[in-house]
Order: sequence, then structure tokens, then C-alpha cells
Amino acid sequence: MVNHFKDHTGKFAESLISNVKGMLTLYEAAHFGLNGEDILDQALEFCSTHLKSIVGHVSSSLATQINETLNMPLRKSFNRLGAKKFMSMYQQEESHNEILLKFAKLDFNMLQKMHRKVGLQDFGNKLPFARDRVVEYYFWILSVFFEPQYSLAIRRILTKVIAMTSIIDDIYDIYGTLDDLQLFTDAIQRWEPCALEKLRPYMRICYQALSDVYAEIEDDMKILGTSYRVHYAKEEEIIEWVSSEPLIVRASSAICRLMDDMVGHGIKGSIIGPKVAAFHP
Repeated sequence: MVNHFKDHTGKFAESLISNVKGMLTLYEAAHFGLNGEDILDQALEFCSTHLKSIVGHVSSSLATQINETLNMPLRKSFNRLGAKKFMSMYQQEESHNEILLKFAKLDFNMLQKMHRKVGLQDFGNKLPFARDRVVEYYFWILSVFFEPQYSLAIRRILTKVIAMTSIIDDIYDIYGTLDDLQLFTDAIQRWEPCALEKLRPYMRICYQALSDVYAEIEDDMKILGTSYRVHYAKEEEIIEWVSSEPLIVRASSAICRLMDDMVGHGIKGSIIGPKVAAFHP
């Protein structure tokens, strides 16, 4: 299909340069290309070059759209944030449909109100070392499950899981001593209230929060009639499967670990520096 935009010499037709909307569309579409699709790489380079060259010679509304697209194409953006940006740009167009714009804003505000209802436990006072990143965690999940029907079943549950994962990650990477971490690991593996006795106060708080999150997930899933699924996580067969480190678990863990270290390099400094250096000589 992209070949239709090329001339007889095999290059992208110069007539496309005057069709700014067409170049924007082609630029967005080219981001969905896979490795080896050279024609889409060529389209990306062609559109990027010419969009940058004309941005100072078009209307302010169109220039805004070009800059937004070049900075953050739809393929790499959040659907709902992309919709918000588009509404602002669409409103500047003289030919915009006022009724359509009104409904778009109403839809956005209704969904925004739903997102704001998500509540998580505040560890700020109890665990001073824990980073307050709840909004960041929520946006992480929102980028994947943005539809309204996933409000409870996915976004709320996974945001809690990621929040707890981050706090426990900080305990292991920064705060806890080796002896304390061994006790904490044993307590989680035993999953018994009596295991709390040997833990330091801050670890007891984290352990109890982890237990509460697990219970909250089950309560949330009861509303959907799927609470039975929680018990699968406690079955011996599932534990043995995960413990065997199948490829899907090892690959996803390695990718997540590396990305976390790369982003957190500036925060944790020398603690994880060697890990990043090992992958980026």
C-alpha cells in the first residue's frame, strides 16, 4: 500500500510535501512497522524530514499538530492523553464540529473521573524511604488497559501489585541489610502470621501491606465473580511451574529488570551502575 506514495523512480512523490495531513497520517502509520520493513523506515525518514522543514510555514494550529506528532506519535503515546491533545488541536480548526467536540470532551471527563477513584494505601509516613509513585504506576497500567471496562479488574489490581513490587524492590536494593532481607524472604515464603515476630518494624508494615493487597485483590475479584482465580496462585503446581523458570518468566523478568535499572540509574546511582555498564559499554 505504501508503494502507492512513490513515483516511477522508486522515491516518495514530491507531491506529498504539499499534503501535510497526508504526511502526518503516513508518519503515524510508519511507526507500526516491524523490523525488516524498509519501506516504512523510508516513509518515516521522508515524512520526518519534510514535516520539520515546513513547520514554520503553516498555520499555528497545524504547526502545533506537527510538533506534537513528531515529539510523541500515537504509537508511543497514551490513548487518552493523545485524545486530550487532539481535542485541543481540533478545537483550533475552523471547520471543527462543535457537537462532536462537546461529546469528545464529555467522554474524556467521564473516564477521567473514573480513573481518579482508584485509591491506594499511603506508605509515606510509615515507610519514609518508599517513593511516592502511585500516579506513575497507574499510568503504566493505563497505557495498556485504558478501556472503561477494565477499571476494577485490571487497572486497580495491577496498580497495587506494581506499587508493592516497587516498595519491596527498594527494600532489597537500598534499605535492607542482608540478614534482614533473609528473614523477610523467609517470612514471605512461609506466609504465616507468626513469621512477623523476627522482622524489623518497617518490614512488618510491608509484609502486612502485601498480605492486605492480596486480600483486596480477592475482594475486588469477588465483585466480578472471579475470586476463585486467586487461589491458583497458592497451588503447588503453579509454584513449581514458576520456580522452574520457564522461558516466558525468565525473558519477561530480564527485560523488566534491565529497563528498571536503566531508568533508575540516576536515582540509585552507584548501586546499580555496574549492571547498566554491563549492558552498555
